[in-house]
Amino acid sequence: MSTPDRNNQPEVYIKSNPKGIMQKTALFFAYVSFLLAAVSGVFLFLKAQELGASDPITASFLASFFFCIFTGVSLFIMGNANLPNLKFDKPVGKND
Repeated sequence: MSTPDRNNQPEVYIKSNPKGIMQKTALFFAYVSFLLAAVSGVFLFLKAQELGASDPITASFLASFFFCIFTGVSLFIMGNANLPNLKFDKPVGKND
């Protein structure tokens, strides 16, 4: 039994639908959220050095860091998803 030749197999293309305004907005705010996570991470590091890890201010920067990271991840996934086109080409019920 021989291994299949890759030259004889058909090529598969995945068609990417154009991104809507909401997906572009989600992608923009994902990058903003990642930027805010970086800023809060810097402040977290500075305040942890100054006040210690058990201070409420340090805990609030840690919470904002995690919130911004995971918000950015979820918005990034929504912005890059390949969503189907749900528009109708013809009105339903009319046979023209």
